[in-house]
Amino acid sequence: MTESPDHLELRLGAVAHGGHVVARTDEGRVVFVRHGLPGELVRVRLTDRDPAASFWRADVTDVLEPVPGRREVHPWEQADALVAAGADRSPLGGAEYGHADLTTQRELKRHVIAEQLGHLAGHDWDGEVQPVAGESPDGTGWRTRLHLDVAPDGTPGMYPHRSTELGPVTDMPLATDAIRALAPWSLEYPGAARVDVAAPAGGAAPLLHVGLRPDTAPEQVTALRDRLSAWAGDRGVSVTARSPHERDTQLWAGTDHVQETLELPGATDPEPLRWRISPTGFWQIHRGAPGTLARAVLDGAGLRPGDSVWDLYSGAGLFTAVAARAVGPTGCVFAVEGSPVTSADAAHNLARAPHVTSVRGDVARVLTGPGGRGGHRGRG
Repeated sequence: MTESPDHLELRLGAVAHGGHVVARTDEGRVVFVRHGLPGELVRVRLTDRDPAASFWRADVTDVLEPVPGRREVHPWEQADALVAAGADRSPLGGAEYGHADLTTQRELKRHVIAEQLGHLAGHDWDGEVQPVAGESPDGTGWRTRLHLDVAPDGTPGMYPHRSTELGPVTDMPLATDAIRALAPWSLEYPGAARVDVAAPAGGAAPLLHVGLRPDTAPEQVTALRDRLSAWAGDRGVSVTARSPHERDTQLWAGTDHVQETLELPGATDPEPLRWRISPTGFWQIHRGAPGTLARAVLDGAGLRPGDSVWDLYSGAGLFTAVAARAVGPTGCVFAVEGSPVTSADAAHNLARAPHVTSVRGDVARVLTGPGGRGGHRGRG
């Protein structure tokens, strides 16, 4: 092992949760390393080396002995740790396994899931991580949501892992074509603290939400609103905003929500399911996740007409609506969600299903508190 104040040469070991692989120094100290693969000999830059800490953190800067599965070209240059090291900067986050080909990525995730199930649940899992239908050959183009932080001068960007230095964004290959066409990272947002973009997988109108800074002057808000409204009008985009001093969301252009849809092949009701999602509400980020997960739930649960179902941490009602259709009006679905915004979305989305009860609150308190469902039996 070659060592300098901030650099080490390490042989990487097993994969760990969060995009890390585990290595040990000659002294036995654990180092969690990002952008490496198990078995590689690499040179790393330490990003956290507190002498009193039980472990250190590091990013790969050079690969001395690669292993099969490492890509020759990273699909997102700004997240490529080797390119970043050559430019004396940190790689942007969000592509933890981008340096690995898709087969290797799935195998790494399989190891993580199996280890977690064994450690936390005592369950010996020998399954596999499968590709989502319609996956691109390089694993890009799947994000239907994008979050950008905004510097005081209005420039948007993203933070590298565990960094407080905002990095500029020139592209986001992980995002869908709809988001890349908008290129929200190319705009300026003076007076904003963050920007969130949602582009529904079904092709409905995208929405850009602006989180304003608490000290933004009214005239600055007006100028930002006018500029983004004009930009949105040319592109069929909705724009909303919210100040931390205000409870309600401001509508600047279009509508105050996005609409997600899902068709389930083979369903008795051919009408697509629909959900309203607020600007800061929760929805699955991967364009193929809602359909993939909904089908997995239906296949695994074997729901029948007349069944009772619990959907805990139900979000905006993705699984709730799917289950409600499966059990029919003779069944019942009980859903619990803690987020005020997402719970309001769920109440709206499920309002036309009288056999669904949607409750806002902490799951444990709802189930065990007065009038809770602790004694209710059903499939959950």
